[in-house]
Amino acid sequence: MLGHGRVTVKEALAFFAPYFVRAGFAVPAIGYRTVGSSEGGPRGVDHPERQVEDFHLRRARLADITPTPAYESVAAMTQ
Repeated sequence: MLGHGRVTVKEALAFFAPYFVRAGFAVPAIGYRTVGSSEGGPRGVDHPERQVEDFHLRRARLADITPTPAYESVAAMTQ
């Protein structure tokens, strides 16, 4: 999972994703609360403790995801 540092939007990570995909990794990106289109407030304020919590919550959700043929075909298209 790609997570941005500080007060950046997850879309800024799009540059790095193809490198990971070509290496065979699925590359979800995380958007932290209060930044970009994510919800929460106050807006645009750096909350390192919340970012760690958000990262762990997203990681726990990913553990429950089973890759589907559509998901695998998207990864194949980017290689």
